[in-house]
Amino acid sequence: MMSTAEEKTLSWKRLFLILVSAALVAYALNGLMHDDIYIPCRANCEGTHYHGTLAWLMFGGMLSFAAGGLLLNVLRLDHKAWLLLPLFLIFGGLGLGIRAKMLADRDIDMFEQLFRHGESLYSQAKYMEAQKVFYEALLAAKSDVSLAHRAAARGTDSFCIGLFQRAKWELADKDYQLALLDIDTALADRKCSRFAAETRWAREVKLKLERGR
Repeated sequence: MMSTAEEKTLSWKRLFLILVSAALVAYALNGLMHDDIYIPCRANCEGTHYHGTLAWLMFGGMLSFAAGGLLLNVLRLDHKAWLLLPLFLIFGGLGLGIRAKMLADRDIDMFEQLFRHGESLYSQAKYMEAQKVFYEALLAAKSDVSLAHRAAARGTDSFCIGLFQRAKWELADKDYQLALLDIDTALADRKCSRFAAETRWAREVKLKLERGR
């Protein structure tokens, strides 16, 4: 038999764990609704954002873990057999969370490999090849918005500089029609205007070509 003080302590512990479980589920549900469940980590680490299928997987893990913890506090554990369900839910939730983390790390690794390859091609002035690789990185980013923005921005840079470069090659080959087409394409894209020197060159060449017609 437990004393009154022990019963009160146990009740407060149960209440605390129930509140923690509820807060965990609420946090996971809020993240799922915004398609962004963020799991922080230790110092010097950015944590991980889960989107799409991975968000559902992480939500399932957190829900299962919280349900298991809740059952441990609600059920009377007079029989050891009653421990099986809450322990199954807790370890099942941990398993789902670990699986989501492994898949997220794999996607990030794939993205980083492609992104670095794209940067390497860009530094070698292979802009059109770099654009294709950045597009592959964009696909690898899947629903991770921050990674997708990185790949899209570098892909646009590669596209614009690639057009200016190709126009110069076509001018050297005296293929003025194709050169003018690439110049018009670059000037029509407002994002290409951030390359001021190339844009100024393109406008001057366009003016000369049009006068020479």
